[in-house]
This record gives sequence, structure tokens and C-alpha cells, in this order.
Amino acid sequence: MSEPSHPAEHNSEPEGLEQRGGFTDRDTVALAEDNSLVPACNLPAEILSTIFLNLSQLPDRWIVTWDPEGPEAQRIPQSRRIVFTHVCRAWRAVALDDAALWTTLPMTSPTITELALSRTKGALLCIEKSILLQRHVEAVEKLLLSQPVAWAV
Repeated sequence: MSEPSHPAEHNSEPEGLEQRGGFTDRDTVALAEDNSLVPACNLPAEILSTIFLNLSQLPDRWIVTWDPEGPEAQRIPQSRRIVFTHVCRAWRAVALDDAALWTTLPMTSPTITELALSRTKGALLCIEKSILLQRHVEAVEKLLLSQPVAWAV
């Protein structure tokens, strides 16, 4: 067997690998297959929904990020509901399909509120104004007023 004549022939990874966070399509498939072996990723949808609903009642957590353009760190609210959609494909499918999970609107930012509102599928909403951040009042009110209203009797 002959040795490759050019150093580039030693590299079996596709070009641009660094630009994709170091993962190849093969890595992505392998990770998805690994998730299928994790028991938590194979729970029935009804059980996952119950767990998600119970956990979503806990206060949202705050994460700290640093803006590369600025000198200070920022505290950003992170909705637990959003976290559920980032664990694995099975969890994402269950969380996105369960309208009840999204009916208590997180009022941490207009973007998160709008995202949750789009996932309610017309279900009745629970709005907890006490958690509404003052700087978002106007944007959230405008967003909510633009939605069709259905009254429960």
C-alpha cells in the first residue's frame, strides 16, 4: 500500500469543519443514535409532558453572558420551557406538541413571550403580570392585544 503523496490527503474530514463547531454530519448522526439509547429520551410522551408541566412551574433561571462588544456581563432570563426543547429530538417533539406547557406565558422578554404564544395552539392563557419586567410592559401588551381573544365562562 502506498503512502499519500500530499499532506491534505491525510485529512479525512470535510473542508470547513472548524466553521461548524468541529462537528461533521457523521458526528450529528452518531449523537442522535446515542440519544436513542438514553432511557430519559425514550420515556412515553404522557410522562414527559407531566414532568415538563411540573418543572415549568419553577421560576425561570438566569444565565450570565458576556457581550464581546461590551465590557459588562448581562443577566438574561432563560425559560425552562425553552431548555426542554434543546435536550434531544424526542423531548423537543413532546414539548412543542404540548400546548398546555406554553399557556403560562413567560414575561421575561417580548421574544420569549411571542415564542410561547405561538406554541399555545389557541389554548386559554394564564398571564402572571407580577413577573413582568417593567421594561417589557409595552411590547408585551402590544403583542397580547394583537391576538384573537376567546373568553372562558
